[in-house]
Amino acid sequence: MRRFVLLPVFALLVIFPVRCNLLAQDSGGGRTSIKPFEIEIPVGRLTSEQKNKIDQRVDYLCKKISTSILDEDVIGVRKQIVSDFRLFTESEYRQYFAESCNKVFTPMMKEGVVAGRSKLMQKVIRVNSAIALVEIQKMQLLPCYTLMINSNRQDLNFLGWKAMYNLREKILSGDPADVKNYFAMVGKAFAEVDNPVVLSRVSRMIDFQGATDSVKQNFTSEVKKTLLDAIEGSWKRRRLAILSLDKKLANRLETVGILVNKIAEFCESFPEDEKTRRRGLQLMLDMAASVSRKWERENAGDLEDDSKLLMGLVFAIRSAEQGLARLSGSDKKYFEDLMEKDRSPLGAQVQMAMLVKWPKELESAGVVRPEEVKSDTEPKSKTIEKKKAG
Repeated sequence: MRRFVLLPVFALLVIFPVRCNLLAQDSGGGRTSIKPFEIEIPVGRLTSEQKNKIDQRVDYLCKKISTSILDEDVIGVRKQIVSDFRLFTESEYRQYFAESCNKVFTPMMKEGVVAGRSKLMQKVIRVNSAIALVEIQKMQLLPCYTLMINSNRQDLNFLGWKAMYNLREKILSGDPADVKNYFAMVGKAFAEVDNPVVLSRVSRMIDFQGATDSVKQNFTSEVKKTLLDAIEGSWKRRRLAILSLDKKLANRLETVGILVNKIAEFCESFPEDEKTRRRGLQLMLDMAASVSRKWERENAGDLEDDSKLLMGLVFAIRSAEQGLARLSGSDKKYFEDLMEKDRSPLGAQVQMAMLVKWPKELESAGVVRPEEVKSDTEPKSKTIEKKKAG
């Protein structure tokens, strides 16, 4: 009888389509048997013989998961990897086991390829191997996690950021140089990631409202600047993408909503830092301006016909307005007031709220009215095209 196992990475099944039983099912009736792990109980420091046995075991399990035929066999090996890691509680055993996993699984995480297997089975093997590494959750696996984050495969990106979040307290309580590298990596992701599911996982990396003092003491002005510079560097590209017409627009709007929410939360974590707060306000207002211009290009009738687009625009502008209010301490809600009167207000009304009223409200905070971003190849809106056609 099959039993179903709910895993914390269920979102992968929605965003990264794989065979239905890739992660959720474990039949227990696989064709592959796993030989037992024979090793002496470690007492104190590991002997060279014990280290050799760990290396041999990890190598065996890597080969086993790479050559398994059935999905349930892959899942079985994945669980065995984690089980072997947890076999003993001694810290040196677990650290060395993690080191061995990092060495053996690095090629798979770097290339994302399992030689001699179909593309579908490569994904099954790759994802389950990554899940095992994430569950081990040790600093010795940081190089593997970094490879997952830098991979061009979104399933590995998602899991890599999950692993990094689990370790962030240790990273951010350590060497300031590691902290700077951490934020450079997070900033790069904020600048480049367009998938909302992956970005939502990345965005958790800068949620520090409940951070410990040992973590916050490493938040130098240089670190904050590294992060905000990376986000600002991508802002023109993201704003132009909002003004364009493509099939990914709904995703881009959701991404913008996530970004402005997290920018607000990050800046709120440092209420005494006026410069960071002002930069956050400017970023959110600039993006709100582009979204409101997109709204104006799509007249009210078009928006009613395209509920997904309307929902995306509302989410992005609402997120920006809420962030602006929270960071500035204002009780104004110009856009929300419009929505209470009409669920699909005119573009001119939305622009008045976001391009006139909010800039005036934020003048005292040193925020300026956003400049319009333009591109020579920027496509025309479907509303304008319809009018010309008529």
